[in-house]
Amino acid sequence: MGSMPRHREEEVSEIGTDDYKPDNHDESQPLLRSAPTENYHLSFSAAPSRADSFHIECPAPRAHNSTKVPSWHVIYKVSWTWELLGISLVYFVEGFLDMNYLAVQYFLKDTLQLSPAAAGYAETLIYLPWDLSILMGLTTDTLPLLGYHRKAYMLLVGLLGCCCQLLLLTTHSYLPAIVLLMTQNVCEAWTQVIADAVVVKLSQGQDQDVAAFYQALSWGTYTLGALMSGWVGGMLLGSTGPTGPFLVAAGGLFLDACCALLIHEHPEQARRAQRRAAQQRQRQKQRQQGKSGGWG
Repeated sequence: MGSMPRHREEEVSEIGTDDYKPDNHDESQPLLRSAPTENYHLSFSAAPSRADSFHIECPAPRAHNSTKVPSWHVIYKVSWTWELLGISLVYFVEGFLDMNYLAVQYFLKDTLQLSPAAAGYAETLIYLPWDLSILMGLTTDTLPLLGYHRKAYMLLVGLLGCCCQLLLLTTHSYLPAIVLLMTQNVCEAWTQVIADAVVVKLSQGQDQDVAAFYQALSWGTYTLGALMSGWVGGMLLGSTGPTGPFLVAAGGLFLDACCALLIHEHPEQARRAQRRAAQQRQRQKQRQQGKSGGWG
């Protein structure tokens, strides 16, 4: 009785993707060549229970040598100006003024002696300006103040909000307190609208990573201010009552008014003069082109 045939495996050849040409290839037709790759290892084997077969061992793909620029390199593409510093301070103050929310609740309850229902109605009126921020943006975009769309508004609302916060320290009546708190929130919301507009202006014409960095910087400074507000606000309110947070809020809004001086903006009259000059140059260029075309 014969022995069972052994499993054998023979090495046939080392072939590349660019070396193979079929026997029946027409010489008048060009060969279809692929991109050069690694050689493939071809072998076949004969097993007792099946016909001869072959398999191809494919090598692992080669790694690319492309160098990726680290994401932190975007800081070299950002224009670090005084305007960017001022807007970052505005966002920081915005987050730090979150302590004012808790102080207002204590002010309505302890100073004005309001019931929970009356306090809830008062808070609805006080924070209503935040829902009307789109009107503030339209106003700054369409109606210049003293020739400016950003700087003058920031200076005005910062000083007005600071005065409202200081007047709250001597107010103990319901209606004047609600009017002052509502005006203060108008000023606070308006500063954020102007800061958002300045960030949009800085992002125009920039790369996507630079624009994303501006957004991250604004949210990062706001979050830092909010964290410090949560740490300091409770202790300050417990030791001084609403007076301490109101004084801090007044100082923050005054800082916003100072940051208005760092905003780089040309007056409306200067922009109009620049636009008129550009239009005149364009018309002169068109007339010159028309004359040259007529002579031709």
